[in-house]
Amino acid sequence: MQSGRPNLRTAKPNLARVSAGVRRRSGMVLILVLVVVLMLSFAVYSFSELMVAEYAATKTGLRQLQRRELATSGIELAALAIRQRETFVARPFEIRLPGNEQAMISVLRSIPSKSTQPIFGMSDESAKLNINTLPLEKSRRTEARQRLLVLPGMTLQIADAILDWRDPDEEVSEFGAETSYYAGQSSSRLPRQAPFEDLNEILYVRGVNTDMLYGEDQNHNGLLDPEENDGDGRAPRDNRDGVLQQGWADLITVQGCESTLRSDGRPKINLNQPVLARLYDELEPEFGSEAATYIVAWRMRGATYLDAPRPDEGNDLERRRLERLESAMSRLNSQLGDAERESEKLNADQTRRGGLTLTESSAKFKSPLDLFGGQVQVAINGVDTLLESPWSADPATARRMLPVFEQSLTTTDEMVFQGRISINEAPESVLRSIPGMSESAARTIARIQPEIQSLNGSDEFRSVAWLVGRGILSLPELREMGPFITTGGDIRSGVCLGQIQGDAAVSSLRFRVDCSGSSRRILWLQDLPVMSSRELGIPEMRMMTNPQ
Repeated sequence: MQSGRPNLRTAKPNLARVSAGVRRRSGMVLILVLVVVLMLSFAVYSFSELMVAEYAATKTGLRQLQRRELATSGIELAALAIRQRETFVARPFEIRLPGNEQAMISVLRSIPSKSTQPIFGMSDESAKLNINTLPLEKSRRTEARQRLLVLPGMTLQIADAILDWRDPDEEVSEFGAETSYYAGQSSSRLPRQAPFEDLNEILYVRGVNTDMLYGEDQNHNGLLDPEENDGDGRAPRDNRDGVLQQGWADLITVQGCESTLRSDGRPKINLNQPVLARLYDELEPEFGSEAATYIVAWRMRGATYLDAPRPDEGNDLERRRLERLESAMSRLNSQLGDAERESEKLNADQTRRGGLTLTESSAKFKSPLDLFGGQVQVAINGVDTLLESPWSADPATARRMLPVFEQSLTTTDEMVFQGRISINEAPESVLRSIPGMSESAARTIARIQPEIQSLNGSDEFRSVAWLVGRGILSLPELREMGPFITTGGDIRSGVCLGQIQGDAAVSSLRFRVDCSGSSRRILWLQDLPVMSSRELGIPEMRMMTNPQ
């Protein structure tokens, strides 16, 4: 029976071996569990880190998008200011975003450099010489050339070449160049023989280079880059003065213009419209029968001015001879033109207004300044009569009435008036390009301009009459300059900035906007690199006391 009982001595070692094997397997499982937990922890950590990075990137992208949209909104704000002739963009505009975040929109004339303070507001294209409006008639070609020659670095050859590029004929000016020259040079462009489409096109004109047109700003970004302020270290050439010199691009344009609509959207009265009866009927409700009669008589007979300066002799005699020939040719072309319109004009002009038998007009207003101080000899109710202007030629009358005329009257049927220069902002060299403007007067006007900017659109400076009020020009001098000057145009450019509270980064957009029509048009838009408020020299976004 002993054979059926287990041998305990033999079993004990087997149990020990089993127990040791179990312990070894448990240890391995624990190690595997620890490895799995470690890997899972690392995966969770990596995922969390990735999510944090994704969140930060998303937040940064959202912030950047918000700042850019703020800057884009600044363009709409600028357009509204242009239309309403207001100056509320002359300071930062504070708003509150959804989520109760505070933000700020600023409109600057340009990106400031480290050595300059930011200037709020916009730059006026009408503060530049519009090369597309320089006269091309032979009688005025000398005038056009002289207006170009006031620009620094301009030569007779380049001035005439610019005019030849625009004129419709192939007749070479004294120092100019036409298609035959450019074809012989294997030029990539031939003269347009029409207005310049953009400023870059002037680089194709003989003798013009990028240094002349863009100065130190060769990449056209409006920023003073390191290579543009290092002397002769790297191209382009610069004077290392900490100020971006932009060459002719700061002085000439192909776009400056003003709207001929009133502030309420109605068209202004065109003093030079062909139908005199219609002109009388438009003027009489606003200015009275006496004024309407004088203006219509002025159109029929022209006026004399006792204070008019005597014309120079010599070259002026030749200019007036050419003007008479061109005027006669223009009348002949008009008579051979639209028969239906001519018939309408004659039928309308055969009526009577204010005791006048209306006949064909023989004179045109150069500007509303022609309304002051003239005399017209005309038959009223069959009696030869000398009509005196209702508005005398004294500074007080000009200061009182000229703003009214500028708001209500124009001398063209076009929707825009092109080429007049804004005396409130144009640099001295551009002011000197105005026919009749003396160096001393240009210097005085340029000296007063900082005062104009500091007063933020004072009523005194909304009309060119301030030149008479300040004693800079006499009324006869102002009358001669009337067709060439204004106090502001409707195409403006600048830099819009978008900032958010607690964010040092600033988004920037350079823009040019045209508000001369019924709706605004963005002519040019450029994204600038994101910069800090310290780089721009502007204060960081602060807590607002009275958010909009």
